[in-house]
Amino acid sequence: MGGRKTGFGHVARILPIIQAFEANDIEVEIHVDGDDAVEALLSPRNIYINDWPNESCPTLQSSDIVLIDTLTFPASFVQSAQSQTPQVYFVSDANDSNELPVHVLNWRLKAEFDAPNRAYTGITGAKYVPVRSELLSCQKPVEQRKKEVVISMGSGDVLNLIPSTIDYCLDYLSNNYCIKAIVRSYHPQFKELENLQSERVELIVDVSSDVLFEKMSTCEFAIASGGHSIYEFAYLGIPVVHVLIAENQKPAQCWNETGFTYPLNQYDEKTYANKLKAGVEYFIDNDRRIQSAIIGMQLIDGNGAIRTAKALME
Repeated sequence: MGGRKTGFGHVARILPIIQAFEANDIEVEIHVDGDDAVEALLSPRNIYINDWPNESCPTLQSSDIVLIDTLTFPASFVQSAQSQTPQVYFVSDANDSNELPVHVLNWRLKAEFDAPNRAYTGITGAKYVPVRSELLSCQKPVEQRKKEVVISMGSGDVLNLIPSTIDYCLDYLSNNYCIKAIVRSYHPQFKELENLQSERVELIVDVSSDVLFEKMSTCEFAIASGGHSIYEFAYLGIPVVHVLIAENQKPAQCWNETGFTYPLNQYDEKTYANKLKAGVEYFIDNDRRIQSAIIGMQLIDGNGAIRTAKALME
């Protein structure tokens, strides 16, 4: 699942596994429940934009592995897939993902300690976190960071937090800090955001993954919503002031006790400004920020996609 409405998180986290399969000469066919906005991430590959959870997929029977990543569990599709191939896997970082009647891939932090049952695959925990290959060349020593903060609220910014977060940061940060905001050109307030650009505010708009990660890698810390991007920030060693903007992001609370993030928990309009200020002030402290950066890099080593593909092939 992925596109302008649902965002690109599911596509971005599966892409590294696709890349690992391809490196082992495994042919990959990709069906996306979404729109053509995902093509920039996935091409040139065999991509089909369709309502696959509710449509027949004639190539299932000839597939060795079926990997599913979507917001909801498509029961009828899973049943159809299981009748044609036994190797059906569902990606889920929910705490109760082991209750699903299918093999589960769960790379949530400490997921390997969940009580296993018939859905347990052993492909669990942070060692299996997939990160895009473009990220791997962008990790920089902590001391090389600049006075920069990056804001990432998901490709859709569903709660429209980027404009207010930029305004707050302009107030909370000294003039020697630059604020980078990752946005899409279809953001509902894109014109207004363009007007905010200045010597202190840079918009990162519709850029390729390699350009995006390079721009992120120089930042001291991030302000971001819960999701797969937190794993990418961890690999880069960029601590995160972490806000949850949707119910399905609750599993991301697993970061709260790691020391890598400053958790704001679920977004609340009344308290957001004050909580954000506390988070920004926390990571302005050089010693705290460096300690958190090291924790992140120790948790995510960048080899998760290779481990996942290897485990699935075995």
